Amino acid sequence: MLNCKRYSVLLLLVFSVAACRQNNLTPTATPAVVEIVSTTPPFPTKEPDRYRAIRTISQTDLSGKTTTLKTTIFRDGPLRREELESPNAPTLVYLEKPGTRYLLLPDAQLFSEVDTQFAMPNLFDDSATESSPDRVLHTETVQTIYQKLPDEMLEGKSVSKYKVTVNNGSGGSVSNSVTFVWVDEKLGMPVKTETSANAARTTMQLSDVSLEVNAADFEIPSSYKKVATHELMGRAKRAD
Repeated sequence: MLNCKRYSVLLLLVFSVAACRQNNLTPTATPAVVEIVSTTPPFPTKEPDRYRAIRTISQTDLSGKTTTLKTTIFRDGPLRREELESPNAPTLVYLEKPGTRYLLLPDAQLFSEVDTQFAMPNLFDDSATESSPDRVLHTETVQTIYQKLPDEMLEGKSVSKYKVTVNNGSGGSVSNSVTFVWVDEKLGMPVKTETSANAARTTMQLSDVSLEVNAADFEIPSSYKKVATHELMGRAKRAD
């Protein structure tokens, strides 16, 4: 009878120790990092057909100088509007409709029609960093490695996180750039990126994201005067 009691107590101790070990291991378990070697991102990169958001891009070059560019984006299918705000310069608006594109200078109430090959001015020095947010998502490289990291909270939302390492060979030399990408799976696109390459650094983040837009966002106010593109750009530079 005594041996049975001792055996029962022993079993209880064994199960108690096992349970304690299990409880101690569970909270400290680290999610596995999944590594993928691919030429295309393993996450969605296409923007929604209908949405609006503020995109802020900050770039720090090799000298340590930081430039920030803020763009408010509106999209409704084939309709697109981008309001470009840059330091010490007036707001410039790019408006795209099926078959036509326009530039607007709200401060002067001017607009001009541009050809379909027109692209918004690039205020960043591409040589300062080897990997802009767009290049990370659409680039031809020697090798790109994507690592799926544990999800994180960003502005109150749970988002997927990836580490992207680009092995870029050019001119007989090979260099690496590293980008961290935060993806909103419900929105279906990256909402933040941080890129570093050769001591330069670029960050991009979307804020105030909404899936609602207004038809008026894609119209040119009747008070605006139509001028030639060179005149509009000249006015923008003089206001700089």
